[in-house]
Amino acid sequence: MTAPLKEALIEFGRPDQQSSELQSANTLIFGHPNRLFNTDVTGLRDAMASYDVIMPGTAVIMGAGATARSAISTLVRLGCRVIRVVARDAGRAHASLDRVAALYGTDLQIVDWSGFDALGADSADVLISTAPVQYTPEEAAQLAAVSQVVFDIVYQNYPTNLSRAAIKAGRVSVDGVDLLVHQAIDQVRLMTGEEPLAEPLIEVCRAELANR
Repeated sequence: MTAPLKEALIEFGRPDQQSSELQSANTLIFGHPNRLFNTDVTGLRDAMASYDVIMPGTAVIMGAGATARSAISTLVRLGCRVIRVVARDAGRAHASLDRVAALYGTDLQIVDWSGFDALGADSADVLISTAPVQYTPEEAAQLAAVSQVVFDIVYQNYPTNLSRAAIKAGRVSVDGVDLLVHQAIDQVRLMTGEEPLAEPLIEVCRAELANR
């Protein structure tokens, strides 16, 4: 399941450690009791790893919701030292993210959304957009300049303006289909013990979205 129910799902079963830490789950396995998991963390990690992004030292995260918390967990586990979060409401961002940042031993820099055009070119190793928005072409071009690796987790309006801008700028473009498939592989693993290959699933998803 996806936003906006990842936080609400926590009340409907026994969360594993990661889901409990992030107060966010996207997978419910029925039983006595129901079990809850967060596969976004492994999905983010494996999607980036498929593009050889394995040790980002600095990052920018657009958005401050449940998926941003998963992104923080993923980045810290990969050794990321500096994380800037671009948020529309600093108070809500701190309320959502500070506990998780403290839990993982990292400090966050909160940047106001209206000033993201001042982030600076090539100022981070990876930019992850977790915000469910469609950037204007101008905004997308500004964000694509921030990092050599641009990861837009959204797959509505595929390909997004941000993904298009990243490709046009010669950046590594990781997109929502990559996350969708890689987190789903972890779900299949949890439910069946099997592990499907990512490539054919990604190919099918991209073809289906291209026809819509």
